[in-house]
Amino acid sequence: MSKNKQTPDDRRQKWLEDLNEEFRYEIVLNESDRGAVLVASAFVEEALEHLLRQVFTVKSCNTSDDKFASQLNRLTKSGIDAPLGSFSSRITLAYVLGIIDVDYLTALEALRNLRNSYAHRKANGTRPKLSAEAVMDIRSNVIGPGIWDIRYVGLLPNDVDFDSTVATVGVFRISFALAIWILLRTIIDETNWWKHSANAQTPIRSVPKFSGPTFREGDN
Repeated sequence: MSKNKQTPDDRRQKWLEDLNEEFRYEIVLNESDRGAVLVASAFVEEALEHLLRQVFTVKSCNTSDDKFASQLNRLTKSGIDAPLGSFSSRITLAYVLGIIDVDYLTALEALRNLRNSYAHRKANGTRPKLSAEAVMDIRSNVIGPGIWDIRYVGLLPNDVDFDSTVATVGVFRISFALAIWILLRTIIDETNWWKHSANAQTPIRSVPKFSGPTFREGDN
């Protein structure tokens, strides 16, 4: 094997290192709603791939086989010729296996449908816009009761003003970004749990809901 060849773990580590900054600027601050939705979907789809790969690796009896890594790559690589090459197939398998519950299934399907609406131009040339309805199924299924504030979860650099950001990109972009951030964090945390805390006897479980603090308007 070439010394410079990246392993899946190398790729995942690089992706994690770049995620915060890329997320901030592409999803929170990017001028285009379309760009934000497409990038957000790509982030979540890749996170779901990492989670599935980790569960397969822990639960498989064949990891000592030299062919395991190549067959796992063949299964999960992007593209229509791979069984798990699409966002839809990854969502479906994660739900059928019990890795995600019905709330996350609803949120991920809503994100996939939103992505598709932006990816394919309508006959009249119009593009959808982020709205309360467009983000409702994503947000309501991953964020618990209470008013969450994007400032408290590190999605805005300290030198970027919150009010001017809302005025520039709109409240629905902020709501969308927060929902996607929580969705990503829970999937990433679950991937790390499978990597560091699970073994072949560990029962499959659904991704636990985000357990961080809930911030309400007026909190200090």
